[in-house]
Amino acid sequence: MKFFQKSIIMKYYMYFLYNGGIKMEEENRELEKNIHYIMSLVGGFLGAYALLNRCETFGSSQTSNMIYLIMNILGKNKKEVLFRIIAVFIYMGAISFTVVVAKYYKNINAKRMSVILDIIAVAIIGFFPKDMNYVVALYPIFFVMAVQWNVFKDFNGWVSSTIFSTNNLRQTAISITEFLTERDKIHFQRAKFYIGVIVFYHVGVIISYIGHKAFGIKGAWVCFIPLFVAFLMVRVEEKNLSLTIEYKEEKEQVKI
Repeated sequence: MKFFQKSIIMKYYMYFLYNGGIKMEEENRELEKNIHYIMSLVGGFLGAYALLNRCETFGSSQTSNMIYLIMNILGKNKKEVLFRIIAVFIYMGAISFTVVVAKYYKNINAKRMSVILDIIAVAIIGFFPKDMNYVVALYPIFFVMAVQWNVFKDFNGWVSSTIFSTNNLRQTAISITEFLTERDKIHFQRAKFYIGVIVFYHVGVIISYIGHKAFGIKGAWVCFIPLFVAFLMVRVEEKNLSLTIEYKEEKEQVKI
């Protein structure tokens, strides 16, 4: 009888342990998606901030900067060439930085690091004078956007940038077309995710525009709000992942 009772108790214990683990993993996945959304909002905010405040220069990528670099070389504008070359190396250095951290400093949470760097950059750019060189003024944004791009690069295996939206638009079109032609629900889920990223990105653009109109250069500090939200969400994700690992370890011990 005692053996029978023990078996029943163990059976229910395993049931709750297993289902609790599944539920926690689902919650973690949902939280990860929401963090991606809020960082897309930050990406849209800072992308618009650069365009609105620094001579319509896009600070989230190097495409336009390198085009202007070549044109400055052809036009023999040596000072501008130097500023733009430095910008390229800052961007490349930031990407290399994320690779080194991931490889040699595994105890550092890259997401938390990226959010903190964004907060520091936002604090700095709000103090820059309006009349300073617009390329130099974007150095902090070049750095943190490159870091953010390499850290928040996908969700659920779906490649998605949080700092610009062209590929997200491309993936939306592909997912919708594949859903309409194949009727596979996974394509519908992908389309919903990418649409969400695009929406959040452009909500960030709207907030940035309002901040610019209200506060000018110092409108950058409005971005503290979504960044603090992102920081808290990342901290919750860290704790949840830690609990998930504990669940899995406990399950393994029970099996033994």
